[in-house]
Amino acid sequence: MQKIINKYGVLILVLLGYSILFVVCAHDPFYGDAKSTISRLAVQTYYSNFKIIFYPQGLDPGHPVLFPMMHAALWKVFGTSLIVSHCVTYFFSLLLLIAAYKVDVHYRLKGILLLFVACNPIILALSASLNTHIVLAACTLWYYLFYLNKKVWGMVCIASLMLLTHNEGLLIFVAFMAAQIIVDRKLPPRLLIAFTPWLAWLFIHQHYTGWFLFPPEYDNFRGLGKPLVLVKNIGIIAWRLLDFGLFLITLTGLYAIFKNRKKEFFVPLTFSFLLILAIWATVKFAIAHRYFIPVFLLMSIPAAHYFLKQKGIYLLICILVLLSGSFWYYPGKQLSDANLMYRNYFNIYDEISKSNFADFNLYSTAPNESSAYITHIAPKKFNGLLKIKNINDKSHDPINAVIESNLNGTLPDSIKNLIAHWPYKTYESGPAYINVYVSPNLAPSDHSGEAKNWHHRRVGAFEQWLKSLKSKLQP
Repeated sequence: MQKIINKYGVLILVLLGYSILFVVCAHDPFYGDAKSTISRLAVQTYYSNFKIIFYPQGLDPGHPVLFPMMHAALWKVFGTSLIVSHCVTYFFSLLLLIAAYKVDVHYRLKGILLLFVACNPIILALSASLNTHIVLAACTLWYYLFYLNKKVWGMVCIASLMLLTHNEGLLIFVAFMAAQIIVDRKLPPRLLIAFTPWLAWLFIHQHYTGWFLFPPEYDNFRGLGKPLVLVKNIGIIAWRLLDFGLFLITLTGLYAIFKNRKKEFFVPLTFSFLLILAIWATVKFAIAHRYFIPVFLLMSIPAAHYFLKQKGIYLLICILVLLSGSFWYYPGKQLSDANLMYRNYFNIYDEISKSNFADFNLYSTAPNESSAYITHIAPKKFNGLLKIKNINDKSHDPINAVIESNLNGTLPDSIKNLIAHWPYKTYESGPAYINVYVSPNLAPSDHSGEAKNWHHRRVGAFEQWLKSLKSKLQP
């Protein structure tokens, strides 16, 4: 028993930690982009018995449909439970941890790399939030592992899965191939076979929609940006690489590479640089933290090599900083799914669903909500689904209740003017907040004193400055 603990102690500790995370998050709903890229299509596919396999017109992000169809298929087999979807996510989380362990053994890093991967705040959030990027994360390390072991067919299979999961899979695969050409001066021709199923998908999608890769509705988000956008992207990318305590991975990894100059770290460095360059050039707006997960994974290898030769106290501090990243928040920030703090939203949802506002049509920007119970929280925890509609929905219904929060995008000026003098109530949980504005003719009269006494969130000067700065930088 003692030998097993000594040999697999870190792995056992990591698996135990992720088992606890699974139990805590097993009933969490789809959140953020997971709704727009997975549940929006998976629900349609499920209810139509796979007669619908494309996103709704005008809401198609252009990603391949393998992952949403996987969820729909498993719902058919195991029932419409959120636990089923979380099992899918944790399957890929487990694959990622296994790959991290194998790469760790290859470099003889004594579990440090596995700890860095497991404690990464973005990996923890991806494991909890049902996001497709956990597949890309697992594929990244497995591809690199097959590269280390010179298993070309393994690289082909993993690259095919990346390409069929998300459009960023194309950037990751191309960056890997380019890094191999630069460092090794050669590329196995068989790798190009990985493009075959993806090209077949592009042909089918183009035939059905008339376009591929670049959705007309997403023109402000993708494609080569203008010079000012490219300059702004440099600052955003630098911040993403340093945020949530990940500066320790980024900076330590770079330091270890340039100090030791070992050829075995040249592929991780070249790949990371090329992927960052590709994201910088092809994403105009809203560069998410999760886009850089492949960079953090590969830069964790030289970083772990550095800490292998340091005192244990320094490694402990690094791990604690990484774990603290799951709870970082700064005023004025939109609460995305980059770390576990987004889960505070579910407490607010619960509170609003039990209030009088639950009967209203609540309008918001890009809520990515769904009326399907499959994608939402188990009935035992919540009274019911809120009726949240997108402000941009083409509806003739008057807008009489609006959500403004750090969980959604900025409201358009027309809506800001509309609600300027409306009474509102604030719901807060941790760093998450929602202001529910209600038309005066629907709000309680001031004679009752109820609307007048609604809780209002206080906005500090620093947060107000950050918000104004962000609005100036928006395209």
